[in-house]
Amino acid sequence: MSETKPASVFSRLRSLVKGWFSVWVRDRELESPEAIYEQAIKGRMKQYRELKDAVAGILFMAGKARRREPRAPRRDRTTPRRDSSRARSR
Repeated sequence: MSETKPASVFSRLRSLVKGWFSVWVRDRELESPEAIYEQAIKGRMKQYRELKDAVAGILFMAGKARRREPRAPRRDRTTPRRDSSRARSR
C-alpha cells in the first residue's frame, strides 16, 4: 500500500478559507444576476474587438505580401496569341 502524506495544517486552513470565499462569491452572484450578465456581455464585446483587430492585422499583412510579390509581365493584348496546338502539329 502506498502511504499518503497527511495534509499540513496550513494547507487545510487554506482550503477552508478558499471554500468560504467561494460560497461568499456564489451568494453575491445569486443576489445580483444582472451584474453577472453585464460582465458576460462586456467579456464578449472585448473578445469581439480583439478578434476584429486580429482579422484586420491579417488582412493588412496579406495585402502587404501581395504588393511585394513579383507579378508576371502582362501580355500585350494588341499582339495576337500564337496558337500552341498548331505549333505542335507541324
